[in-house]
Amino acid sequence: MKNLLFVFLVFQIFISCKEDIIGVEQPILDIEGSYIRIDEVKDYLPDEYFNESRIIYVDSIGNERILNTNAGESVEQLKFKDMNYKSDKFVVSLYDELQLDFNITISGNAGYINDGLTISKGILFWLMPFNQRGSTLTFFNFKEGKPYLYPGRSFIDSIDLYSNTFYKVLKVIGKDNNQKRHPIYSELILNSDVGIVAFRDKNDDLWVFDRFIE
Repeated sequence: MKNLLFVFLVFQIFISCKEDIIGVEQPILDIEGSYIRIDEVKDYLPDEYFNESRIIYVDSIGNERILNTNAGESVEQLKFKDMNYKSDKFVVSLYDELQLDFNITISGNAGYINDGLTISKGILFWLMPFNQRGSTLTFFNFKEGKPYLYPGRSFIDSIDLYSNTFYKVLKVIGKDNNQKRHPIYSELILNSDVGIVAFRDKNDDLWVFDRFIE
């Protein structure tokens, strides 16, 4: 996982993660002209992410770091088996004005899969920049309007970080092909309440959410 092309390909997994059964005719739904909304995906994130906010993070000794938000929303023109349809899409960037190569990107989209009867909606989080041993990213789908993790993954009920408690969090540890932790940018923690709960920087320091400011 060394470049944005790979991340783009990974992102397509959660909207095309099922394969047609070989040799079996699949029913095709007439989806021409349909429009998929992703309100539940957007609602997973706090409103501040879409309102050009500033977010304060703190390290273990109380130093503060400001991340700014920049959000873009659009409607994609998509195609499934020669049928045209539209879907909502958004991209949110958390960036540091003092470190231009640093970025946390969050993207949500949707699409029809397999027989055209199923809509897959998902959200992707990734921590950049990349390093020689890979990147730190994760994604999950939504099922019946709620986040859905595949077997083997689960949300943590609560986690204590720097005297603050965060609930229903997902913790991601970036690893290389040998399952060794990345030396930098190796950890991303998130939930629905505050979005990015914590992340590790180029010095391997953990920065934890403190507050939103106007």
